[in-house]
Amino acid sequence: MNSLVQDNITHLIIMNLSKQIILLEKLTGKKVILEPTLSIEEGEGQLSEQDLDMLKKFISYCLDRLDIHEMPVIQLTVKRAEGSTTGGYVPNDNFIVTYTKGRHILDVSRTIAHELKHVDQVQNDRLEVDDEDSAESPSEIEATVFAAKIMRDFSKEFPEIYRESLKRKKRLLK
Repeated sequence: MNSLVQDNITHLIIMNLSKQIILLEKLTGKKVILEPTLSIEEGEGQLSEQDLDMLKKFISYCLDRLDIHEMPVIQLTVKRAEGSTTGGYVPNDNFIVTYTKGRHILDVSRTIAHELKHVDQVQNDRLEVDDEDSAESPSEIEATVFAAKIMRDFSKEFPEIYRESLKRKKRLLK
């Protein structure tokens, strides 16, 4: 089977699944949360397995607090495009990219939370296209505040995010 046919079949299966989830949510009155696809680029500077496990918990924690209907693909990359920031969201592709090389798990988590808030804003028609260009725009401020609050709340519930990080740092300093 060629890849175009396979992609179309996959798209149809996903669309059908999305409709079934919406129906299930209406029937039960409960939100159904699916995991986003996590694309992890291999290479020097990528997060450790331990950090990736913590990041998956963190992403689920964020999703429990957002109104996201279509899960984004989240790519963790060690290659940073010249002039780019540490993360970004591409609404047309429902795609988040986050640069990880040399960054602490807490900083990567904060970036993902910020970008997930933008997913929520787009999917609920609260992100103005003009807002994307300004760090002082209402959408950017809302995403930044959400990321700060979610980091605070998550670290209270999962304090090991700090402890494990400190243990690794001490080992590296020896």
